[in-house]
Amino acid sequence: MIDKRDKIILPNMHFVGSHGIYETEKDIPQLFSVALEIMADTRKAAESDDLIDTVDYSAIYEDVESIMLGESCNLLETLAAKIAKKVLGYDLIEAVSVQVEKIAADIGSVKISASVRIYREKGE
Repeated sequence: MIDKRDKIILPNMHFVGSHGIYETEKDIPQLFSVALEIMADTRKAAESDDLIDTVDYSAIYEDVESIMLGESCNLLETLAAKIAKKVLGYDLIEAVSVQVEKIAADIGSVKISASVRIYREKGE
C-alpha cells in the first residue's frame, strides 16, 4: 500500500556528536546522520506560496541540531525518540519517520554504520 500523504523530506542532516554507551564514544565526537520524513498537509502552502502555511524546515533543522549536539544519549533509539517528540510538537505535522545513523559505530575491533528508524504519529 502506498502512503499518499504529503511529505517534507530532510534526508541528509549531518552532525558531530558524543553519543553511545562507551566512554570513548562520549569523549570523542563522532559523525551522525539524521533523516526525516514529515507527514503534513501541504495543499494550503502550495496555493498560498507562503511559509506561514507550511512547516519551516530550517526551524526543524535547528531543533534536530540542538538534540544531536546536546546532552549525550546512550542509544540511537533515544535520540530518534527525542527528535520525533520535538517534531510532532509543530501544529501542521501529523506524523514523522526519523532515522538516526552513527556513521562509524564501534563494535570492538571494527567500525560499522548502524542506524535506527522509528515512526511516530501525533497523539501516540
